[in-house]
Amino acid sequence: MALGLGTQLVLTHKTARVDRADRRDLSLFQIGWRWLHRLLALDRLQEFKMLFAWHFTLPKPGFRPAK
Repeated sequence: MALGLGTQLVLTHKTARVDRADRRDLSLFQIGWRWLHRLLALDRLQEFKMLFAWHFTLPKPGFRPAK
């Protein structure tokens, strides 16, 4: 969950409150973890919204990768 949240925050450019503005020093997991901790500390967990989207298709049954 923290990794997904950190990824979403980086993609939407909303990391300023938990990471440096001029460069990214934290991992995606750490960004997500700090953001979630911040929301809990400020009692603003209702702002936590996450969208899960899969942009790939699974191979058909019986698929074997090339050797």
